[in-house]
Amino acid sequence: MNQQSSAFVKSELDRLTAEFFRAVSFDTGAIPRYHDIHTLFIERGLLIKNVGTTTEISSVRQFIESRQAT
Repeated sequence: MNQQSSAFVKSELDRLTAEFFRAVSFDTGAIPRYHDIHTLFIERGLLIKNVGTTTEISSVRQFIESRQAT
């Protein structure tokens, strides 16, 4: 991968990460933009939370539904 390609990939990953956090971050009383998450992942995309002793793996739908339930 050349330097230009690497810069593009980093830029795209930065954009996707920022969009994800905009969708899940919100002020008290505000409604999160969970529906926006669907546009950030491929159909079979997974979210992996690897913090602590138990790894959590969920589909986009499972991730959104679990947060909407709380």
